[in-house]
Amino acid sequence: MSVILVYEDDLHLQELLVQVVRKEFTVCIGKDPQQMQEEVNEVGPALILLDNMMEADVAKEVLADYRAETPSPIPVVLFTAHANGASIAEYIGADDYIAKPFQLLDLRKKLRELAKKGQ
Repeated sequence: MSVILVYEDDLHLQELLVQVVRKEFTVCIGKDPQQMQEEVNEVGPALILLDNMMEADVAKEVLADYRAETPSPIPVVLFTAHANGASIAEYIGADDYIAKPFQLLDLRKKLRELAKKGQ
């Protein structure tokens, strides 16, 4: 079963993610996005879901460091409630984004497609 590494500070949304995708994925909750490389090495995810809880410049630096240290980086998807989610995702170097609020079926489909890219 593929693993999704999630950096999300909303506990309710963490639980919802687990409930929605648990038949297809194992969800691991990341502790600190600034330790992304270490956590990726620990859990071996097919996909990283990063809430835009960090400032855009910090997230950009975290992703740049991660990509510099990883020979074949795992897709990183920005989870955002901002209307300009695509612009933020592009700015920080995320592979894609998921806008909040989202439809559960759309979320599952998108995660499935993106996880295939990360395997």
